[in-house]
Amino acid sequence: MKPLYIGLFLLCLSFNSFGQKKSARWYKEATVELNNGSILKGKLLESSDDIIKIEILGGSIFVYPRSEVNSV
Repeated sequence: MKPLYIGLFLLCLSFNSFGQKKSARWYKEATVELNNGSILKGKLLESSDDIIKIEILGGSIFVYPRSEVNSV
C-alpha cells in the first residue's frame, strides 16, 4: 500500500512542475505602467509611436494610446 501512496505523490509533483514550466514560458513578458498608476503584465503585441497593445494571461487584449502610457 505504501508504494501506491508514494507513486501518487510523485505523480502529483510532476503535474505541478509541468504547470510551472508552462506559465514560466508564457511569462516572457512586458510590463506596461499607465499614467493612472495601473500596471499590466503580459505579452507585448504591438508598440508604435501611437499605441501600445498588450495581451494579458487570460487572453484579454488591451490597446492604449501612447499618451496614457508612462513606461514599457
